[in-house]
This record gives sequence, C-alpha cells and structure tokens, in this order.
Amino acid sequence: MVKLTGRRVELCEITSADLPTLWQWRNQERFMGLCSTRRNNVSLEEFEEELLRDFERDRHLQFVIRRRHGLVNVGTIYTYNFNPTDGHAFVTIFVAEEHDGRGYGPEAMALCLTYLFAEVGFYKVYLEVYDYNTSSLECIRGAGFSEEGRFKGHRKMGDKRYDLIRFAVYPSHLKSKQRISDHLTKP
Repeated sequence: MVKLTGRRVELCEITSADLPTLWQWRNQERFMGLCSTRRNNVSLEEFEEELLRDFERDRHLQFVIRRRHGLVNVGTIYTYNFNPTDGHAFVTIFVAEEHDGRGYGPEAMALCLTYLFAEVGFYKVYLEVYDYNTSSLECIRGAGFSEEGRFKGHRKMGDKRYDLIRFAVYPSHLKSKQRISDHLTKP
C-alpha cells in the first residue's frame, strides 16, 4: 500500500474505512461542481458501487489527503484515464471547504505528481479545471503548468455555460524546480 508523506500532509491509499468520508464529500454540491460530472446524491451503498465501477472502468489510484497533525482527512486526490502505452493520466483533487486555502491541496498535488513521475514513470499528467474555479486556476498557472486545451461552454450550471481548461505538467517541468511544493503553494 502506497503512502506518501510531505511536510504537512500525507497521501494514503483509500481503504473501506475512508468510504463514509468520501461518500459525504461526493454528495457535496461543491465536490460535484469542481470534481465530477455527476450531479445527483447517492446513498452510501450506491456510492460504494459507483466507486467500484469507477475503478473497474478508469480510476487508476486514489488517496485520502490527511493532515499529518492530528491525522485529519482533508481531501482526496485520484488519477484516472491512465494510458500506460503513452504514459499519461488525469488527476483530480478535492479539499474539503473547511480545509481549503491552507496549502494542503498544492502540497498533496506536489506529492502525487512527484510519485507519478518518479515511481510510475508518467510522461505527463493532465489536470482539468472549470473556469469558475479561480483559486485553482491561479495556483496552476502560478506553478507554470501548460494550458493544452479549452473546451468552450463544456459545463452548464443554471442558465450559464463555463469553459473546461485542460493543463499538462511534465517531469522536466518539475525537475527544473528546486522544491516543487514551494512553487505549487501560494505565498
């Protein structure tokens, strides 16, 4: 079982003990708006089936983001659409609202990316962000990730449409940084 340890957070592969927390987050409007195409609430049993199907279909790895001090779960990060032939995958990260803005997400992303490039051997990793997620966009752009695509009006919320922006990060980008977490974390 993979466990990645950073300065303030650790990434632990999910276990059955994490399912109630993941289910609560999955049903939050914020999670559905930032990290999912799903827009309906599900029961815990439905969530377990959904997650199992996700892993059977395209989910590659999933970690719980834990604050090291007090071992509090603060979010989740997962990879999907892993293409071993071409060496890329997508990554999605969610930090619970009560823990947002404290730098846990950027540190978790740095740990995950470092692992994916160094241990799994990815060529690149994609991140997709809706244009209304301005705090994530600011962080991603500040870290110098490459914008590789924009899908106009990809998401409809209410009467308005929003763009989906696809970014990529490469190991060469990370190697040019002394400490990636310093470049991902906002000052």
